[in-house]
Amino acid sequence: MTTDLRISKTKDAIRSTFLNILAQKNFEQITVAELSKEANISRKTFYAHYLDKYDLVEKIEAEMSDEFSKRLCKLNPNQMPITISEEEAIKRLLPLLDFIEENLDFFELVAEKKIGFSWYEDVMGTYIDELSNSLYCQNNSWIDYQKDVIKALSASNWNRWVKTGRQESKEDFARWMVNTNRNFFFNYGQ
Repeated sequence: MTTDLRISKTKDAIRSTFLNILAQKNFEQITVAELSKEANISRKTFYAHYLDKYDLVEKIEAEMSDEFSKRLCKLNPNQMPITISEEEAIKRLLPLLDFIEENLDFFELVAEKKIGFSWYEDVMGTYIDELSNSLYCQNNSWIDYQKDVIKALSASNWNRWVKTGRQESKEDFARWMVNTNRNFFFNYGQ
């Protein structure tokens, strides 16, 4: 099913306008009237697509989660980090960093905790679970602690990279992420 181009453009305008306003104001201060005016649409048009601003933010987060998860799945946790080289792991991580750069308005708000308060942890959860399962065959009583630490570590690193203006190249940041995660799993995860 293809979406009508007008609907797609309207939703893009609403999304973009919302993220721009959210960068300047707290969520609670944003009104549908203001959002509609700034997006150059009527309130009726807004409500044709979303129930309210809460529905809008949920749909934005869900859309971003779906897209990020698709790219994350391409990392194939069953082959990481044991059976592939550092360079291959970095190569697989780069599309995630491209996605972050392509959607920087969203990820800056995530880093500032204005949207998706536990977004990275939630999205990374399934991947980390699969990665942990591929590394540990035995019953490890500390596994849940280890998973929480790696989720928090990853989220913190992604947020810092975005907050500091992505000063490190994507390749250098990917190398940092791969090596940090490998060091944790191999030194503390066994």
